[in-house]
Amino acid sequence: MSLDDEVGKLIPELSGTDLGKATIEHLLKMSSGTWAGNPDTTIWTSEQDQRVRSGSMTYLDILSTSQVSCAAKNSQGIPLKPGELFIYRSTDPLTLGVALNKTTGTTYAKYVEREVLIPAGIRRPAIIGQDHFGYGTSDGNVRMYLEDWIRFAAWVKANESGTGCFADYIRRAVKKQIPNSRKIGAHFDGYGYQIWTDNFKHRDSYWAAGHGGQRIGWNHANNRVLIAFSNVENYMAELYSLYAEWASLK
Repeated sequence: MSLDDEVGKLIPELSGTDLGKATIEHLLKMSSGTWAGNPDTTIWTSEQDQRVRSGSMTYLDILSTSQVSCAAKNSQGIPLKPGELFIYRSTDPLTLGVALNKTTGTTYAKYVEREVLIPAGIRRPAIIGQDHFGYGTSDGNVRMYLEDWIRFAAWVKANESGTGCFADYIRRAVKKQIPNSRKIGAHFDGYGYQIWTDNFKHRDSYWAAGHGGQRIGWNHANNRVLIAFSNVENYMAELYSLYAEWASLK
């Protein structure tokens, strides 16, 4: 799989759709040009959600529906092109998860365990969400103990200054690749590859945003990393202000 590969090449079921014309890089930047999704950024109905949970429907089935796989339109009614606009929703990461299954010949969970969690050195059990057919809940749903999130954060930071293909990818992924022009994440002006960038309080950082108040903030200039582990996120403005002061320390 390469950044320039089109979705339709990797996932034949999406060939011929607007989603199938997007590349892997477009998916990483949340810019496939497709429907913006529900207000909570999901792309399924309650009935489809129940069918996925029961095993009578897959995430690929949802991605193949016309509503999800067709191009969205701009304010002038013109269909969006892939790479044109950042829209934060489940479509792009779920498609990436399916592409991983197709190209690696293994399930999303096994791939993440082998390529991420074991190299990161996690020591306790983790949950990696996927449907009954092995397609990953890759728009979220990796659950770990706090101490293992710390190990993961340290591993990512170490790879930012490392060598090799993955280190090269990390350095590219954690820099702004597309502007957050719609301000979907109110505290960030940019987005990298599946990660937030350009925090308004400290622009030289990149952030992972999890459920509720779960956050990891990395600083490019020093080795300081902030991890917040909470079920609520009503303190984010204060958290980012604190991080701006902390990250400025040498």
